[in-house]
Amino acid sequence: MKTLIVYASRYGSTEQIGRWIAERLGYDDFVVDLAKAGDVVSLEDYAVVIMGSGIYSHSILPELKAFIEQNLDVLKSKKNVIFGVAMKTTPVFYKGKIHGGVEHLIPTIEMLNGTVIHAGMLHGEMVPCKMIEKDRDGLMRFYKMLNLPNDEVQKRLKPRTLMDKREVWEFAETVINKLNGV
Repeated sequence: MKTLIVYASRYGSTEQIGRWIAERLGYDDFVVDLAKAGDVVSLEDYAVVIMGSGIYSHSILPELKAFIEQNLDVLKSKKNVIFGVAMKTTPVFYKGKIHGGVEHLIPTIEMLNGTVIHAGMLHGEMVPCKMIEKDRDGLMRFYKMLNLPNDEVQKRLKPRTLMDKREVWEFAETVINKLNGV
């Protein structure tokens, strides 16, 4: 099955996860192409489109959102998969509201109007010293909102990764099973 993995990745985690998904699909004889959201020329040859983005400010990156909006009519004729990449993949309940997890993907899923066969969150990594100032500032506002003690903030500002190839392959296997009607 010809599959396109489209990604928006600010620091490389989502791109790497896309490569791991492609690798796993390839073992089941999928023909897979991987492309940045801004580099996709055509979707015509693909039966499946897997779209992934890092999550920033509670949303997918603007590059992936623009890709979806520009290709919405064609995407509605495909089998679509969505994944988000974040340090925390499960939602939290904070100040009377649910934040995080697949909540970040719901607007995208709704935009694709019933064509999404699977969606989920995958763990990423955070290396604050690689971040642009805007992202570091957003991270600090988030930590302030959580009212974290300074020692916890300092711990979280150290480079860390939760990326897990096994988790990514399990995600890909779920996609394979859904495409095969399992």
